[in-house]
Parts: sequence; C-alpha cells; structure tokens
Amino acid sequence: MSNLLNSLGISQNPFDSYVAENEPDIEKYFVRPPYYAEVLSRGKSARSFVLFGARGSGKSASRIAFYRACWSRRKAGKSAPLAIVLDDYNRILLSGLAKVDVGAFVEEVAFLTIESLLVWLSALQESEKQLYLEALTRKEEELIVEVLKRFYLNRPALARSTSAKQALRLLNQAWPAELKLWAEKKWDAIADVIASMSNALAQRAMQTETGLVAGLRDLLKLSKDGLNNSEYARALLSRLVEISRIFGFDGIAVLIDKVDETTETNNSADSSAKLIYPLMSTTQLLEVEGLGWLVYLWDKVKELYGPNEQGVRIDKIANATIQWPQQFLCEMVDKRLAFYSHQAVTSFSQLCSSELSAQATLVEMIQLSMNSPRELIRIIDITIREHDEIGTGGLLVPGSVESALDKYVVERLPELYPKQVLQQVSRIKSTKFANNDLQAIFKAGPQNIRNRINKWQDCGIVSQFGTRPAQGGQKGRDAYLYGVIDTRVRRLISRSLVLGPEYELDEEAEDAETLK
Repeated sequence: MSNLLNSLGISQNPFDSYVAENEPDIEKYFVRPPYYAEVLSRGKSARSFVLFGARGSGKSASRIAFYRACWSRRKAGKSAPLAIVLDDYNRILLSGLAKVDVGAFVEEVAFLTIESLLVWLSALQESEKQLYLEALTRKEEELIVEVLKRFYLNRPALARSTSAKQALRLLNQAWPAELKLWAEKKWDAIADVIASMSNALAQRAMQTETGLVAGLRDLLKLSKDGLNNSEYARALLSRLVEISRIFGFDGIAVLIDKVDETTETNNSADSSAKLIYPLMSTTQLLEVEGLGWLVYLWDKVKELYGPNEQGVRIDKIANATIQWPQQFLCEMVDKRLAFYSHQAVTSFSQLCSSELSAQATLVEMIQLSMNSPRELIRIIDITIREHDEIGTGGLLVPGSVESALDKYVVERLPELYPKQVLQQVSRIKSTKFANNDLQAIFKAGPQNIRNRINKWQDCGIVSQFGTRPAQGGQKGRDAYLYGVIDTRVRRLISRSLVLGPEYELDEEAEDAETLK
C-alpha cells in the first residue's frame, strides 16, 4: 500500500484499477457527463444510439452503468429492456474481417438473448421461476424452444458454459445482493444449472410436434447467409423482441462495446469501422421496434463514416461524442478520493505539497491523458507509486510528478501503438510537420512518407490541420500540414524521451517493412 495514501488515512488506492468491469462500486463514484442522460433515455425505451469516444474516455463505464440501471429497474418492478452485452467478436470474426456480415451479428444477438433470459431465470427463486415458465402458452413455448434450439443449443456445450459464466458475472455485478451466494459456488456448477434448464425446455417441446406456422418455422431454419437479407433479419429480431416481452421485458437493448479491442481491429480505426460496418450500414436493423442497438465506438471510427468514406449515413443515426470538460474530470478524481477515504480526503489538492500547484498539476495530467478518465486514473496511480519509490516522503512535489509523467509516457505508448509506428514517430523532431520535412529524416521519397503518415493517422497519433504555401515562393500545390494530436507522443518528442534500444530500428529494415 502507498505510503502517501496511508499518511492521509486512505487504506485502498482509488486509482489502482484501470478497467471499469473490475470496479464493483463504480456507480457510487461514476460521474455522469451530459451525454449520459440521452443514452439512458434512448436505451431504456429500446431505441438505437451510437456513442463515440476516445479510447479510455469512459465508454465501457457508461455501458456498465446503463446495464446496471436496466437490471435495477427490473428488480424494482419498473419497465426495462433486456440488456445484453456484445463485446466478444470471436464468432463474428470466425471467417475473417473481410467476411463479417449482418447474419453474424443477428445470430450472435439471438444467442445472447436466449442466454441472458436463461441466466436471469436461473437467478430467480424457484417459485418465481416456475411462475414464468408455467404461464407460457403452447405457442410461446414453441417459439422460445425453437429459437433456443436453433441459436443456443447448436453451439458446443463447453462454449455455452464459458459464455454463461461471463453472463453470470455481469448479472452478479448488477444484482450483488440477490446473487451474493453465487460467490461461494463454482461458476461451472451454476453454468450446469443453466444448461439443465435449457435442455429441459427443449425436451418439453420435443414431446409433441411443433405448431409453428410454416413462415416462422422457415425463418428459424435460415442459415447465417440467409439472415443477411435485411427483411429476414428484421423479422427474426422482431421475434426476439416478442420473446423478451413474454417474460415481462420492454424489449431488448444490445450493448455493443470494445469493437477496437480485437486482434483484427486493434490500433486501427479503419479495421474497427469495417467490423461494425454491416450493422451500421443496414439502417433497417437499427429501426426494429423494441430493439435498440447502443453502440460504443472509438471516435476515430466516426471520421471514416460518411458518403465519401465507408458509406454509413451517421447523420441518420442518433449519436453523440463523449466530451469530458475539465471540471467533470476534476470531479471524478475528487469523488474517487472521497469514496475510498470515507470522506476524509475530498480534493486532489490534499495530495499536493505547498511546492506544487494542485490545479496546474491536475490540468497537466488531464491534458496528458487526452481527457480520458481511464488514462487520468492511470497517470495518478503511477504518480503516487513513483512518489513512493523516489522516497521523498510527504506530499507530492514537482520532481516526483515530472518523473512520473515521463514514466507514464514511456510505459504506456508501447501498450497503445505498434512497435514500428513508435520507431518512426520517435525520430520526429517537431510536433508539426509537412511531408517534405520528414523526407530527410527518413531518407525516403514523398510516397513513402505519405504511407507512414497515413498509418499514423489511422492509429490516431497525428491529424491534418491545414496547409502551407509551396516553399521558395514557387508555384505549386500547397503542402498539407500535420500535427501530433496524441499528447503522450508530443511529450515523448518535446522531452526527447527514450522508449528503449528495441525502438531503434535499422533504416533499411524499416523501409522494407513500410513498403510491404
């Protein structure tokens, strides 16, 4: 435990977790920015909405808060949609990024809908569970079981068990009081209960011949390729909404998150946009009554959606971009300190010595974090640990803070960007440049430099911000000007920080790699 925090009476580090999923009490100190009310409003009424934000800007925290709000409303007997989380794209990407289609998304939503209902039923008292099951009409039971057989039981038992355990953990976080006994049981045993219930439902319907009308029966037999037809996809999604309402939910809210965190999409806005393109470009799927898609996307993806790019009419889809004003981030830091110190420490200034301007320091940290709540938490954690390691004692001082900010940059950048990209940008001498400024540095021609800059833009490190006249007063096209927009890379360049010897690449090998 930190000496600094101990001296202030804080027994647990408020900043040692960088992942929202690992914070069971996050709702007690979650700061709700202006856009959150719109997400909550549209989500609760099962209407689609896209929330864009930078990495670490709080998209997952917003998703978790919404998920728990839905289940809290359900527990209180209020209207709420069935909230399901789609953040694992292994099956959708089974045939590769180039072959992702609408059918893959629809099949995954069908699986998650059935799984979520089974998990919820398993969490109920036996008497309450039986009330729901025994109230099913014959037609309702047949519909549920046919969907269960087609989209749930068709997956291997081990895959269902693994997925169910993750779903159980999500619900356990939303209903900690009701499900506290689960912590004492093995997740495998709970998953077995779900498997037994799904098999029992299937057996009940198999005892007699299905009475489903031919059209519905044919719809449920469609392959993934068949579900690429938007009309059929809409029809199936409407049936899923019907099933959710049989059990008293208002509809379905599909929470799509972590699109940019797969092996196929990591560090690439373009690949992330392609993964979600089949859904975003099929607006009919976003307008199914009773089914809302709440999509949490990297803000760099938004730049690629438009008539001249990916072809997604984002102007026709309700959306917002996460904006974290400085005061919201300051409030987030103070609320965390207050919660973990039992109100003994209520301001970041209480961590700072008289040598340090608390306000200026926190503003500098916010800027370095690129206004990202997650990155700001990481920076403060590293600062506290670095201060302890230096051993200056007492409260934070300028020397330990500057050392910590440098350490954060050197540690964090290799985790964020590909090695080759960092090998390149670390050789830049200025945070503003044009193509010809880099040709001498890399000993390469205009096209080679253009390829590098395009890759840096795709990663979100640089952006074009203007032009400058042709040099020497000669006639010709104005040169594009670029600037480093990642504040961590700016600090790396301006302070001449060194990432390590492995980031010094032989120029010939680097050029060969760039030209691939």
